Amino acid sequence: MTDRQEAKLDSHTAVETVLNAHPTPLDTLPAAVAAVTEFHSLLASIRAAVEAQLDYTPLGPQKDALLLALANAATPIAQNLAAWAAAAGDLALAAQMDLHVTDFTQTRDQDARALAVLVHEKATAHAADLADYGVEPADLADLDTRIQAFADAIGAPRHAIAERKLQTEALDSLFDQMDQLLTQRLDRIVEQFKGTPFYSEYRTARTLVGP
Repeated sequence: MTDRQEAKLDSHTAVETVLNAHPTPLDTLPAAVAAVTEFHSLLASIRAAVEAQLDYTPLGPQKDALLLALANAATPIAQNLAAWAAAAGDLALAAQMDLHVTDFTQTRDQDARALAVLVHEKATAHAADLADYGVEPADLADLDTRIQAFADAIGAPRHAIAERKLQTEALDSLFDQMDQLLTQRLDRIVEQFKGTPFYSEYRTARTLVGP
């Protein structure tokens, strides 16, 4: 939420408190009852939209942890493949697979993923040869799982941004509806109670933030 929206929600919450504390002045007026019911419904929707918006946040540290897990899974496989390749005289493959954790963690996310995929592909192609080096099928399966998890994390920020944009637009619409309800209906209905404690408390709540 923006600072303005937070101020509005604070004001709406204050109005809610006043309406709950003073039901009597309005409960004899059908129009007022309808407006108050709509107010509570809109306020519940606003709060739900705020919670939904908070659900979509960039992964940040979680993505970094997944990258490190990927690097830790890929590096020993690559090193063992490099060792086999050197013994087999495939110096190009040995040089290509001479990878370390920093080769994954100090490059772009997509490059790190592509590098891990390359390790998995090369190691799978030489799975039988790597058995003597302690690389088991379970290791390759684990690397594949970590590649997929990291790939999902790479896409998550864009998804989060798109979802937050949708939630923000929904929130803007709900605040507009609430402003219209208060200024065009409830504020006007409450004017007839001017001079009462209820009116004074209501106006104080409403002036916490302008319409």
